[in-house]
Amino acid sequence: MDKTNNKLTYGKRVLKRTILLCWILLFICFIIKLIGGNWFEVLCNNLKFISACSYVDTHIISQYFIGCVSTFITLSLYLLAILQRFRFNKKQTKLLIFVILIGTAVKIYNPLYGLIVDLIQLLILPLLFRGKIKRTIIALSLNIIFQVISLITKNISIINFTTENILIAIIYSIDVYIMLLLYYLYSNYKKE
Repeated sequence: MDKTNNKLTYGKRVLKRTILLCWILLFICFIIKLIGGNWFEVLCNNLKFISACSYVDTHIISQYFIGCVSTFITLSLYLLAILQRFRFNKKQTKLLIFVILIGTAVKIYNPLYGLIVDLIQLLILPLLFRGKIKRTIIALSLNIIFQVISLITKNISIINFTTENILIAIIYSIDVYIMLLLYYLYSNYKKE
């Protein structure tokens, strides 16, 4: 019994430290932006980075691979936060991978159909994983808020934000990843 309490206490401490670290990282990103730091722009104008972007843009397999990995990370954090779990079971993992593989192909083929795929992934998939409707709506709302905060912080127009390059989109989404990670951590911390 004592070992179980120690393990639970240790798990809560690790969660607290990870949450604190994420907040510090997010705070640093926002402070850099507020004091005029333009690291994102500098990186995106770097010649080596531009050539890497060009490579990814002209090779559909690299686009597909990066899209699958990015979607897996964001969708996993999103779904696990809704479910208040640290990891998926085997059946959920297989379904998630299948949905991501098909969904990423559809998004690359036609971005408009990609919006439909996003709605399926963000609204229907949580329900298939036995997530609660209320938590799904809250998670979707938070996800939208995270993205709007990210765009405002970077002084990017919410209406006109489009990028043809997947790598630049991922770089501009780093703070969204951190906010999703925080949501995932808080959801599991609350459960503990």
